[in-house]
Amino acid sequence: MKKYLIIHGHFYQPPRENPWTEEVGKEQSAFPYHNWNKRIVEECYSPNLDAIVLDEEKNLLDVVNNFQKINFNFGPTLLSWMEKNETETYSRILNSEKENAISQVYNHIIMPLSTRRDMRTEVLWGIKDFKYRFGKKPKGMWLPETAVSSETLEVLAECGIEFTILAPHQIRIIRKIKGEYTKKDIEKTSEIYLVRLNNGKSIKIVSYDNSISHKISFEGLLHSGDSFYKDIDNIFNKTKNNVLVIATDGEIYGHHHRFGEMALAYVLNSIVARTDIEIITLNEYLSMKEPEYEAEIVENTSWSCIHGIDRWRNDCGCSTGGKPEWNQKWRKPLREATDWLKCILDEIFENEGRKYIHDVWKARDNYVDVLIQRSENTISDFIDNNSIIKDDTNTVKILKLMEMQRNGLFMLTSCGWFFSDISGLESVQILKYAGRAIELAQDFIDRNLEDEFLGMLEFAKSNKNEEENGAVIYKKYVKPLILNHKKTICHYGAFQLIDNPRNDLFSFAVTELDKNESSMGDMSMISSHSIVKSLITKEQKEFAMVALRIAGIDFRFSIKEYDTFFEDIKEEISKRFTEPNLTEVTRLLDHNFGDEYFTLEALLPDVKEEILKLLSEDIIERFKDAYNTVYEENKGVMEYISKIGGNLPDGFLIAARYSLNSKLRDVSLMLDEDENSINEIVFVKNEAHKLNIQLDEKKILKRLSKYFTKLIINFIKNPQAEYLKSIISKYNNLECNGIGFDSREAQIHFYKSIKNQGKRNDIIKIVGDDLFLSLLRILHISNKTIKFSSMLKST
Repeated sequence: MKKYLIIHGHFYQPPRENPWTEEVGKEQSAFPYHNWNKRIVEECYSPNLDAIVLDEEKNLLDVVNNFQKINFNFGPTLLSWMEKNETETYSRILNSEKENAISQVYNHIIMPLSTRRDMRTEVLWGIKDFKYRFGKKPKGMWLPETAVSSETLEVLAECGIEFTILAPHQIRIIRKIKGEYTKKDIEKTSEIYLVRLNNGKSIKIVSYDNSISHKISFEGLLHSGDSFYKDIDNIFNKTKNNVLVIATDGEIYGHHHRFGEMALAYVLNSIVARTDIEIITLNEYLSMKEPEYEAEIVENTSWSCIHGIDRWRNDCGCSTGGKPEWNQKWRKPLREATDWLKCILDEIFENEGRKYIHDVWKARDNYVDVLIQRSENTISDFIDNNSIIKDDTNTVKILKLMEMQRNGLFMLTSCGWFFSDISGLESVQILKYAGRAIELAQDFIDRNLEDEFLGMLEFAKSNKNEEENGAVIYKKYVKPLILNHKKTICHYGAFQLIDNPRNDLFSFAVTELDKNESSMGDMSMISSHSIVKSLITKEQKEFAMVALRIAGIDFRFSIKEYDTFFEDIKEEISKRFTEPNLTEVTRLLDHNFGDEYFTLEALLPDVKEEILKLLSEDIIERFKDAYNTVYEENKGVMEYISKIGGNLPDGFLIAARYSLNSKLRDVSLMLDEDENSINEIVFVKNEAHKLNIQLDEKKILKRLSKYFTKLIINFIKNPQAEYLKSIISKYNNLECNGIGFDSREAQIHFYKSIKNQGKRNDIIKIVGDDLFLSLLRILHISNKTIKFSSMLKST
């Protein structure tokens, strides 16, 4: 009997953008990457596009695009980020789709805890996003955490979704079609069920096999591709079923389990070679087989909480991370606070929206067109299709209401409740969306929503004494991220003062109407008259600003909404500055702008760090010659001290480390221009070794990886024996001196090229079999599956 294997990966990351900037800020816990999205791209999404299969000697045997063989869904908010920030990976994932992708509820809310109206919007947004990216309407949709209720399934069916995936324990009872209901056989997994709904519609449920899915996720089955492969046969033999459905988080394959993508590739490669098992997609499965059973679900259940859906509203005992003595009592007040706020937001939206919009809830459903591809055209089309009166004022009000709703929905993203403490990254993230929604709502009402919200958050107690509660966390981690028109001008001024002007700042654009610059010694001043426009709501404001930089790192920004006063005083301020008379300058600024002003402390954390780093590097650069002189003039003394086992004095150590790191950086930046760069890198490395100094090599090793990948790509395009000898010589030089770098990308590029027999034979004909095999050896590529015997036998 033919057997069929379906492996589904749920690939998802929560929306991480700062809702005021629309950019993902630096996340310290994602080190060495800027944020978790970037880290998981490198650890999971990108490796699964080129997953390596190794032979018993750990040499590359094959390269597999796992996305072409497994079934998958990707979170829309994740794909939106990847489209802008990881273009190549994003495009390759979309191009991997061969009827094996299904859609997902837009931003991963727990559906049974939401209103039917919100469920519908989230489903429609997910469908439209899928159609935009994959070019067709989805048949299936992934439910966040597989959290389900009858009402949830009704919404899916009403929106045209044909099937979803559930865990076996979420099926209550089944019966043969038109037969009698019986208790469900818990061993009967990997099955299709038909669920008849109260709205007269029906939907299909695919149940996955829990035993092997659990082993993959939580029991280390991915540590061995061979064990994973054998367990598939064991499941088939145990269940006597001809279909096996596996479902896990997609990040299991490489992120949660390092090299998990390789174990998956091994399995896929091994199954493809067999004739008795075929890898298929969920769409193929449902087209092959009609449900034999109809079923009733267990209401309000999920795959990740044994208590149903309490993980997202109560201290049920389910958590990830944290300490044994911690509790999650904070979940209930957090849920109550966000539900309360969402209710208020909906009232504002409905009451205010009807003044400007034909059908407010229909307009919200359609607003996803703007979210998918925000541009002047999509915004204009949205306003044309939904607004009662079309003018600039109404456009701003409509967009603010829509953004209020978007942030209100993002505030309900499931991850905010999933982990161990309210101070965690994900909980803070939903508080950011709450803060942005509140800010937008305040334009339409008089009451202070933020104070009321904070009062409720005080009951959400953190397990960390220093974090106290949700209100403290909000003030500590959310408030500093707020960026309005006025603070945007502050950022604009800061970049002007460091000679790095930027007019497009996050989700704002600055248009200069007038600008004057002055400098005196180590002081500089910029005065400007500018318009700041939000690219999200289209609201614009006009500002006057005077920015001062005194003695390197002392910055002061005086900002006020523009009025004619500025024209009267700007020449006087410039005159006082050039005298110079700083006392009079600040007195004039305080009198005309008010005595409140901004400093560098007002900048967004990422910008503050960037500017302080630039300022620090500028200061340190002044001492570069001094450090180099100390090192060069005392190198012999340092080597002698190290040779006899002594410890270098701090002054010597600092000078040597700085000088050698600078040399290593400088020479690595010349890899493409200077043929001697590899020898120089080896020389600097050996110098550091003599002095027992550990160099900062991470960036250099990345540059070496890119450099050798470039060499291999050039060689593939134009194979030459002397060029290949040079590559091998450089590689061996580094390896012999203990400088190892990641050659995976170069390895994959070369392997893919020589899989083509014609290209392979052309290369061998030009360089000969010895050089060809030498390149295979240094790139650790197996020759077992490469059929080049016809060429080698003739040489």
